[in-house]
Amino acid sequence: MPALLCFGCSRKPAVDGRKIFLQSETELNQVRSFRAHIVTGEDGGMVTDVEYQCDQGIAHYIETKENPASKTEFIATDTRLFRRSADVADANWSGERRASNLRVCSRLLNGGQLGKMGVRFFSPDQERILPLFAYYAHENAATITPMGSEVVDGVSSEVWKVEEKALFAPLHTVWIGALDRLPTKYVEGELATPRGTVTFSGWGEQFDIQVPRAAYFPKEAGPEMLRRSCVSIALFPLSKSPRAFVLEKQIATTRAQFRLSPRCACSCEHNSRGAPAGLSVPLFSRGPKRQV
Repeated sequence: MPALLCFGCSRKPAVDGRKIFLQSETELNQVRSFRAHIVTGEDGGMVTDVEYQCDQGIAHYIETKENPASKTEFIATDTRLFRRSADVADANWSGERRASNLRVCSRLLNGGQLGKMGVRFFSPDQERILPLFAYYAHENAATITPMGSEVVDGVSSEVWKVEEKALFAPLHTVWIGALDRLPTKYVEGELATPRGTVTFSGWGEQFDIQVPRAAYFPKEAGPEMLRRSCVSIALFPLSKSPRAFVLEKQIATTRAQFRLSPRCACSCEHNSRGAPAGLSVPLFSRGPKRQV
């Protein structure tokens, strides 16, 4: 009986990178929190460590710049950005209105919209820090090539190179966890001279991120915080409870912190809703006085 010849029988079947990328997109869309370590050459070099808690609409990150040397802490929501120096202990927060701070979180839900993505360096407010798995998988002009395997922060990962001439940065390298199919690392540009590098971790972890209460805008939160303190002190007058002393200090601190004028104080009116005899509910003095 003649011998059976089989050329190439020992070869492993080719791995379809597009299927792998679609698996990664599916896994990515199911998570709502993660960490990112971002390194770019912007402003002479910058490193950013971020925690995203997308199911609560908040993120916390610290930017470290090399030239000039500085470190800044941020807390971002969908509409506000708070910041303070991380070089000084217990530095005061400042806040500003700014939209689209959590486009990374939107990316987890919609898979990324290429036409709306920014073209700056990687930054914590841009969805570009997450690979466009679905786009690459469906783009005929994209070439996805396996580059072997590597361990990233203890996670065994497959390495994939993506070439896409239509993009402003045509070369990308993605490390994907061999077990969970979530990205562990992402490089934009040549590996020797990358435009940006992101290392991922903490997928699905819960981060306790709180909005800095004292950093809301003076014209909005200052009066409201003072009003609440005044209403509280009406229920605990100094002659009836020691808590009133604490609340009075809180009022003074709030007025100083938000640089409110002396007119921004408690003004008392009779309570029309049946407060105990002798008590009145103080109101914030800006604008016309209203009965409580």
